[in-house]
Amino acid sequence: MDITEHRTDQGKVYLAAVVDAWSRRVVDRSMADHIRAELVADALQMATWRRRPPKGQTIAHSDHGAQGELLDQRHWHTRDQLALAVFDWIETWYNPKRRHSYCNGLSPLDYETATAK
Repeated sequence: MDITEHRTDQGKVYLAAVVDAWSRRVVDRSMADHIRAELVADALQMATWRRRPPKGQTIAHSDHGAQGELLDQRHWHTRDQLALAVFDWIETWYNPKRRHSYCNGLSPLDYETATAK
């Protein structure tokens, strides 16, 4: 789980992202104008629904590092503009193309495909 804060002309936006520790894939995310517990709960619930892990086989770990890449390099006028950029960044670059040394130089999606049983 990673939570980041981003500024827009409409105010701050908080992004909670659930990252699979095995493949480094962003499984799901939640965005809101607050940093209350439901921000994290929503992201975890959506990720659990998407992955449907066997009962008792889920481990949660909170990251306390910092990430920027695309999102901190631009100015966002609206929250919707930022939300669209987050979706695009995750679904068209981070998961399918961004290479990770942990994944033997593969993207998260390629790593999952190559190691699927």
